[in-house]
Amino acid sequence: MNVRGLGQKQKRLQVFQWLKEHWQWDIIFSGSQSNSEGVCILFNPKYKIKVENVKEIVNGRIITWEALIENNRFTLINVYGPNKDNDHIFELLNNYVLTNDEQNFIIGGDFNTTLNCT
Repeated sequence: MNVRGLGQKQKRLQVFQWLKEHWQWDIIFSGSQSNSEGVCILFNPKYKIKVENVKEIVNGRIITWEALIENNRFTLINVYGPNKDNDHIFELLNNYVLTNDEQNFIIGGDFNTTLNCT
């Protein structure tokens, strides 16, 4: 969901309240001080989900969430790539995945990049 920025506190509270009322989901959020960065992972608390570890690889850009879902262990990763070339963020993501290769990953988000330029 692109909300076109949640820099204003009132707008952020309204969006989070709407999500809670309509979807009844909980939220794990990572954001920075700017108006243009932030990622979150929503989850429905009625399912058997146990949050085991949350890590910000890059504040407002990459968040990981290790969870036990219906007795299966997953690591969810949400990515919000920069609008300009910045290989460093993707190198950090790559390093995290490679050093935790025993985990089952679900990776999504807005990478703001093309995977093949040709």
